[in-house]
Amino acid sequence: MKKEFEKIRKSKYFKYIVAFGIIKKVILLVMFLVPLLSFSQTYKDVMSISSVDMFKKVAIENTYEFQDLNKNRTDKNWIDYMYVLDKKDSDNYIKWAMYHKKENRFTFRFSRTDIVSSFFGSEPDNSDNPYDLITKSIKEKCAYIKIVTINEIDFVTYSCVDSSFNGNVGFTVHNSEGWIKQFPN
Repeated sequence: MKKEFEKIRKSKYFKYIVAFGIIKKVILLVMFLVPLLSFSQTYKDVMSISSVDMFKKVAIENTYEFQDLNKNRTDKNWIDYMYVLDKKDSDNYIKWAMYHKKENRFTFRFSRTDIVSSFFGSEPDNSDNPYDLITKSIKEKCAYIKIVTINEIDFVTYSCVDSSFNGNVGFTVHNSEGWIKQFPN
């Protein structure tokens, strides 16, 4: 074994193998640190939404970009903000915020998959995912109300004394997305 290692170490490709290993570790370190160092949407942000203006403020301050998706809808009362990876493909989003102007209600959708776990075929670490952080605070600070089913999707709903909006807030995970939704009274 020692002879084989010496043979490899003396190879002209050894330094490239070592350099590749170091570069790979630096890339993985950066990929894991960037989410930890970035700011993300909070429970307080969601609870502050009481109007279209506050919804837009929360969306813009959390790096969402306006997307005009009403041309494909029959109901033109929606305002959409998304955080997209590919500007040419609005289906490739990480976060999506929607507000219905007529009904004064919002929905947030968060991807619960990531590039690293998809690449390695492992379970994603969602401990820093905005969905998980917000819903953790909802469960700690709000009172459970009931399960509400919309289009065969169950949402657990809570009443929050901190909320500026009329109604309750509900959440669920559906198709690898975390949904946080306002349920007006």
